[in-house]
This record gives sequence, structure tokens and C-alpha cells, in this order.
Amino acid sequence: MVGDSITNLYGTTDTWPALTGNSHAGNYGVPSNNTSQMLARMPGILRNKPRAVFLMGGVNDLTTGVSTATGISNVQSMIALCQEAGVPIYVLAILRVTSAYPNSVSFNASIDSKNSAFQSAVTAAGATWIDFRNNLLDAHYQGDGIHVAHAGNVIWAASIEPYTSLYP
Repeated sequence: MVGDSITNLYGTTDTWPALTGNSHAGNYGVPSNNTSQMLARMPGILRNKPRAVFLMGGVNDLTTGVSTATGISNVQSMIALCQEAGVPIYVLAILRVTSAYPNSVSFNASIDSKNSAFQSAVTAAGATWIDFRNNLLDAHYQGDGIHVAHAGNVIWAASIEPYTSLYP
């Protein structure tokens, strides 16, 4: 899993190997990373020869001023790097925040807009888009309004299992 604090499973004791049942599942989530920073890390991640990459990024683009156009370019570049390395890449929709998060209504509108743009770019680049946001709508799945709590991580792992199971 490549991304930010959300993919890092911030605030929980969960691990991707435990959630997916795959001892090879790696956690390349770095708190506060935006898509520019993820792109800079991708060559190093690919040197580890992952069987597949699951990428979720973009929420910190909104908080750090990275434009949607730059975010799209960054995601397309990460897709291209994975494709050049022969590594399948799955791009996950940015999760919405709950009402506990400041300015949640306008922030979620920005997330939805970014997701729409990302989905088009991901599909055009020949990668797989995974959108499981509707599985995590209950507030108790996000303990602090943005980071996913244990119950949400379990649902997240189940939502992507059809894809993660391809890489035992």
C-alpha cells in the first residue's frame, strides 16, 4: 500500500499483512505525503519488486495546495513507472471525511471532484480504479474524522480482497 497516513493505518495497531492475510503486504504509507512526495518515493518502492502496487493519495494535495492537474500528472507518472516495471497498479479513491473533520462538507466536495478527475485519468492510463468509499460512510469507521479506525480497515481490506488475493 502506497500513500499517506491513511494507508499507513495511522492511529491503529493494524498491519496490512494481518488485514489482507498476506505476509508479503508492504506498508509504504507516509503521514502527510501528497502525490508529489509519493511520486518521488515510487522508484525506491519499485526497487523492492512488489507484486502489485495499491495507491491511495490525494487528500493531502488538498491540504498542501497541490493542484488537481498536478495530482493527476503525479498519479499518471506513478502508473507509468509501475507499468514500465511490469507491476500492476490499483488506484484507490480518496476517502471522504466525516462531520468531525473541519469544513467537512466543502472538503468532501473537493474530494469528490478530485476523485472524478483521478478516475478518468487512471482509466485512461490503463490502470484499475477501485472505489469503495460507500463502504465506509458510517462515522465510527473513521475515529478522528479522516483516519480509518480498525473496523473501517477491516472493511477496506475486504473491499480490495478481490484484487489483493491475486498476489498470494
